[in-house]
Amino acid sequence: MPKFSRGVLRLLGVLAVVALLQPLASSRLLGSDAGRNFSRCVQVCNDVNNACGIRCQDDCRTMFPNNKQQRDACTAACKADCQTQLDECKLVCHAIKDGISPTEP
Repeated sequence: MPKFSRGVLRLLGVLAVVALLQPLASSRLLGSDAGRNFSRCVQVCNDVNNACGIRCQDDCRTMFPNNKQQRDACTAACKADCQTQLDECKLVCHAIKDGISPTEP
């Protein structure tokens, strides 16, 4: 997958998480609010991950239209990057749920 696409996906993921978490970091949460916001945070992470996976398939299909083996390898490597980003995103959600204000998503 081209570096531009990874950078764009990472940027979109970070922006989505930051946009979701900005109000959370600036105020103290009640127990029910924390659970609800945690669920929203995880949902944003999952949505970004799904978009990442679709983008992987599209990019790899474009780069390797006639070579299934290379296309599959490309898709697997790209989706591994998506999984890493998903794990990092969910760590941010857990940190906020636990009352820790992350300095970097």
